[in-house]
Amino acid sequence: RQFKFRCGGDKCWNCAMLRLHVIAVCVTYLHYSNAFIEQLVYKNQVPKCCSEGEALALDPNGNNPSLPYQCTFDVNRTSHILINETLSSFPWGLSERVSCIDNFIGEYPAERRVAMVNAETFEMNFLRLRQFSKCCPVDKAYDAMTHGCVLLENGTDTSLVEDILYDYLDKHLIYLNIGMSHCKSVLADYEVPSFDDILYQSDGSVTLENHNKNLNNYCIDKVFGGDTFIVRGCEDFSVCKKQENGTGVGCIAKCCDDGYYYKEGSKCRFDFSTGMNLFNDSKVISPYEPFAIVQGHNCTHYIVDVDWNYTLDRMGFLNLYLDDEIEQHPGIENQYCFEEVDIGATKGRRLFLCFKEDTNEAIKFQIYRIFLVFSCVFLILTLVGYICLPEMQNLHGKTLMCHCGSLLVAFIILAVLQFFPKHEGAYCKTMDRCVSMESIKKRERGRGFYGTACIPGRYHWSSRCRHSLFRSLNRRYPNPWNRLHQRWETFLVSLKNQPT
Repeated sequence: RQFKFRCGGDKCWNCAMLRLHVIAVCVTYLHYSNAFIEQLVYKNQVPKCCSEGEALALDPNGNNPSLPYQCTFDVNRTSHILINETLSSFPWGLSERVSCIDNFIGEYPAERRVAMVNAETFEMNFLRLRQFSKCCPVDKAYDAMTHGCVLLENGTDTSLVEDILYDYLDKHLIYLNIGMSHCKSVLADYEVPSFDDILYQSDGSVTLENHNKNLNNYCIDKVFGGDTFIVRGCEDFSVCKKQENGTGVGCIAKCCDDGYYYKEGSKCRFDFSTGMNLFNDSKVISPYEPFAIVQGHNCTHYIVDVDWNYTLDRMGFLNLYLDDEIEQHPGIENQYCFEEVDIGATKGRRLFLCFKEDTNEAIKFQIYRIFLVFSCVFLILTLVGYICLPEMQNLHGKTLMCHCGSLLVAFIILAVLQFFPKHEGAYCKTMDRCVSMESIKKRERGRGFYGTACIPGRYHWSSRCRHSLFRSLNRRYPNPWNRLHQRWETFLVSLKNQPT
């Protein structure tokens, strides 16, 4: 920055001293920022083991016991090793007696560590490196309007890596932490004019004098389409606006963590291209007003229809307009969330509501699932008895075994759903429908119901048992009434077996 001073008369000496003081302060801030980044640089000259977009993982086949890991595609790239040199080929490049370093993915995708592979012993040693927190992947910049990351095109814009970090990579590396998926509270954005306005402290925190903020948990990136920078801080709920004229910023709940969205199923998938885009939506009252994102959503929720009547105000309050009432849900109370969806024909940003837990019915469901378990036990004992006694395996016995088997499968499904209630995911995929609304007036209440073939099968085999019983009685006590009843039962069974 350039500072202009007007000096004249006896004030020239004081003005010159003031100029030197301002220049010294600016140089101190700039030097301190550079010194902080230099502390993050790993100065050992080692290449990256795998190519760009890959990381180390255990070899599932185990073809080489001395080298039980291999390079694999890095699905959740929430960390990145920024380095100029990469090993020619792994593991064959280790024959050149050059050790390498890379991310190691454990059994779970979130289990990520930095590992160095020794070129002589092939042993893997895990390192603890200081990290630079970047909001978006290396080749992307942050879009402050959509709260997402935009891929940079060649020659049109530069990234934070090109502007700031590449100067420190002279045969060295910097370990980057990508995104803020670990934040489980409020993710607020603070824009600063330049990178030098981010003042680093000795404890690793940053101070933003323009916003009067000190952040311990944060990420930094360059704003897309400009020369400014963004600092995203993980803060508590006190930054959220509680009243229309109150202080703070509006807080809107997001279903998945930062850098994830619903794709090809009910689980959150890694992708930084989607954020929280509220534009071109008539139900959002103030789409251009800044807002913070509430993360850590942990309730069981369901997607609502696009024709629902609701509005989202500038405080992040969701207003549901039902038949005769208006329900208001703040974004910080874990009652709703928005998320980008790409599941079949369902695409775009959608609203999700939480299932309301009825505590009064908890005891009833506990008793219900206990009796289901007892029923399953006695049905199994009945089947074992018929299987172990060949003389009982006549037509009536085999029919009764099929009846008990159908009832057992149905009770097992009901018991599993009672012990592990899921309103979405794998359990609903095996059922006929996942969610049904009990009442239009209370649209937020949903109940799962099941459409398996076991329950109708139980009635089918029950009718077969009755038919077999009447045939046995007719042989032992023949009379016209039994014959008439037998014909009537045969007619009913034939109707049930007709295709529908």
